[in-house]
Amino acid sequence: MAAIVIQADDDGGVAVKLTSNPTWHGAGDVQLPEYEHAGLTHLTTARCAQLVRFRRSDLQGFAGRLSRNDAIRVANAVGEVKPEEQVWL
Repeated sequence: MAAIVIQADDDGGVAVKLTSNPTWHGAGDVQLPEYEHAGLTHLTTARCAQLVRFRRSDLQGFAGRLSRNDAIRVANAVGEVKPEEQVWL
């Protein structure tokens, strides 16, 4: 599963799920138009209502960095998701 880390400490943190499906329009869904900056190959949607806890030892594969604009989009979307709309994966 591809994800964006939104909070981390020494042991792990919380991330939001990413999908290559650009048609999602649910609570917390935000497209990342500057996806190439993060090393992604196609338009990506951050599903900011879908949260996952992780341990650092679970992280595998490529790690990129969002553009400033996409990071702001994600931060705003995470802040707008109501607790009852959150889904912990």
